[in-house]
Amino acid sequence: MVDIHSHIIPGIDDGAASETEAAVMLRLAVESGTKAIVATPHYYNRWQCTVASSRKMMDERFKKFREFIEASELGITVYQGAELFGVNNISELARRHEIIPLNGSRYVLVEFDFDDDFARVRYCTSQLISAGFVPVIAHPERYSFLQKEPQNIYWFLEKSCLLQINKGSPVGRYGAEAMNYSRWLLENRFVHTVASDCHSPFRRTADMSKTHEWVALHFGLDYACEIFEKNPLTILNNGKL
Repeated sequence: MVDIHSHIIPGIDDGAASETEAAVMLRLAVESGTKAIVATPHYYNRWQCTVASSRKMMDERFKKFREFIEASELGITVYQGAELFGVNNISELARRHEIIPLNGSRYVLVEFDFDDDFARVRYCTSQLISAGFVPVIAHPERYSFLQKEPQNIYWFLEKSCLLQINKGSPVGRYGAEAMNYSRWLLENRFVHTVASDCHSPFRRTADMSKTHEWVALHFGLDYACEIFEKNPLTILNNGKL
C-alpha cells in the first residue's frame, strides 16, 4: 500500500510528538503492508498551530526527518508533501512558490473546515486549478457541505479533482455520517485513494490493512488495489488519473 496522507514529522503539528513516536508509527505502517508514505503536515491551517510557517521551514523539517528515517533503516520510503488548508489567497501562495505538492508532482493535498461554506471551497479549489495544480481533496466524507448535499461532490469530479478518504471512515471511526458518505463514494467508484491520515501510534494509526480487507471484501480486490496502491503511486509519479 501507498499512504499519501500522514502526520509523522515530529513536533510540527498535532501528529507525532517525537522521533520515537514517529518511528513507532512507521514500523506499524511497514508491518501492516505500507511500502511508501507521504509526510503531509498541516500547512496554512486556520485553527491549529503549525510550527512551520513557510515552505523553506517545511523543507528544512522534512530534510531533517528524512535523515532520521534513513539512519533508522525502517524499511519504508518517505516522501514530502503537505496538507494545505484552503485559504483564500492560494493564488498568491502559488505565485510565491509556497505550495508544497505531493512528492514534487502537480497533485496537492488540500483540506477545508468541516463546516466550511461551499462557495468559498469552490473559490479556493479553483485557484489551485488555475495555478496548474490538481487538487486532492482530503477526507471529503467528513465535510458537512458534502454530507448534507451529496450532489456537491460532482463539482469536484467535473473539475478533475481527486478524492482521498480516510481509512477509518468506511468502518465507522468518524461517526455514522462520514461512514455512510464514504461508503456511498466507494459504491459509486468516486474514491481515488484511501489514506491513513495517521496522527499517533495509539489512535488514528498508520495501519490501513483492516480497511483494505474491508474494501476488498465489499467492492472487490481490484478496486482495493487501485485505491490503496496503484492510484497513490501514480500520484507520486506525477502520472495521469
